[in-house]
Amino acid sequence: MNEDELIHCAVAAVRVTTGLDFSVVAAEATSVAQKGYRTDAFLDLDLPDGHRRFIAECKSRVDRTSMLLQVKSQLDAVRSTALPLLVTHRMSANMLDQCRQIGLNVIDAAGNCYLEDKGLFVFVKGNKLPDDAPSVPTDYRGGTSYGSLRLIFALICKPELLGASYRELVSVSGISLGSVGWIFNDLELRGLVSQRDGNKRRHFLDLPRLQEEWAANYTHKLKPRLKTQRFSAPETVANWWQRATSFRGDFLWGGEVAAAILDGHLKPITATLYTKRHWDKTAIAGLVQQHKLRADHEGTIEIVESFWSFDNEQTARGLVPSLLIYADLLALLDPRAAEAADELRERHLHHA
Repeated sequence: MNEDELIHCAVAAVRVTTGLDFSVVAAEATSVAQKGYRTDAFLDLDLPDGHRRFIAECKSRVDRTSMLLQVKSQLDAVRSTALPLLVTHRMSANMLDQCRQIGLNVIDAAGNCYLEDKGLFVFVKGNKLPDDAPSVPTDYRGGTSYGSLRLIFALICKPELLGASYRELVSVSGISLGSVGWIFNDLELRGLVSQRDGNKRRHFLDLPRLQEEWAANYTHKLKPRLKTQRFSAPETVANWWQRATSFRGDFLWGGEVAAAILDGHLKPITATLYTKRHWDKTAIAGLVQQHKLRADHEGTIEIVESFWSFDNEQTARGLVPSLLIYADLLALLDPRAAEAADELRERHLHHA
């Protein structure tokens, strides 16, 4: 993780834990002319009692008092320019206490912080990094992690969520609160999602690329973490799925059947259903009994655990969102399904 990434991760984490919304003014080294010092960034903070600018020094790891004193000495030399601020990966509770004792402002990528100025006092310690956060110096690629795939899916399917609070995003995606900031930071750094504008809203910068990335990673990164079960039907799948209309409240169609319902061209050979309430054993047992399905590891009927908790126009029709249909079709590695995926992409994706 480079300094720019560390700054954005720490800013996002502190936004979650405190509600303070720092703006990164210069995320690359900028000279402070009068002292010859080169800072890693300027961070602005607007509060009801006025504006504050911080001059930041990044340290990936701080585990000795001598390091704190060295940073404080460097930043105190340019204190007239801005308030000193140490930015680090994670600060232990003991080291945070020492920052408070020596009067060194600090924020970290776990959301811990000590900030003090006239009319300002914020002290948060004890937060741990989220499970899917990168360790130093591992490069973070949130777009391929289990949690980020869940959040990105929700954002693509319901773009209005780009303006939602972090807690709302946790509710619809099921990921940890601490992970949200890391994921947005990754998306911003890779040019896929914008930073917040003046109205605190984001927008997609490259939706087609984000959709293709998600579809490519779903089968190998997210789906293996979901519960699945395969079955066979006593009759052909085509006859079976056309008659199976009584379970709409419990399941949603994905894959080939969903593509056939959307566009009417594909003749399904496989059938994919997603549970509406995560892994609903009662609903699955009822489906199996009603349609005389039998467990079969090689069966062409697959039931998959859902991983989202929102509705859109397509779920109201008994179908999973188009992005998931697209990913299901690609995963089949079948020319018929690939052709249907291309058609679905042109009609239902990219402009979503």
